[in-house]
Amino acid sequence: GGTLAIMYSTGITERDYRVVQSSTGKVTLNPTTVTGLPAPYIGTLRTDASGVLLNISVPTVYWDGGQTSADGVVGGGTGTWNTNTSNTNWTTSDGTSNTKWVSNMRSVFAGTPGTVTVSGTQTVDQLQFDVGGYILSSGGLTPGLASTILQVTNAGDTATFNTPLTGSKNWT
Repeated sequence: GGTLAIMYSTGITERDYRVVQSSTGKVTLNPTTVTGLPAPYIGTLRTDASGVLLNISVPTVYWDGGQTSADGVVGGGTGTWNTNTSNTNWTTSDGTSNTKWVSNMRSVFAGTPGTVTVSGTQTVDQLQFDVGGYILSSGGLTPGLASTILQVTNAGDTATFNTPLTGSKNWT
């Protein structure tokens, strides 16, 4: 294995980037680590018939409320949304790894609904509510992309915003 170090300046977007072009289509992928991407972007490498692609994406995290350690469940519920390093109340889709909030991640609210106290202004790429009954209060939310998605998944479900949706970019 090895490392692919990204020399980032500006203008990075989510997509596949061709990093190796092969006319024979026979490329062995040895680098296993991608470094240098700004938070929250993550990079993964894969091969195709023409060489090696670097896929850059934004992670999707699930609200885990007051749960700050992985327990195999996306619990949802009541808690405080902030960027403190000790506040690891965001988890993976299967609840096996918790993390702190990093600006511009995609957020999903599932599990048990509750009141989410937003501390400060949080920048998001997506707000998705998979269950109804969540209440967001205090602080503020601002879109991180030119068009940030705000979605309530199920017909008839609601999410209540007692926190301002601000910023100069669009909510869709």
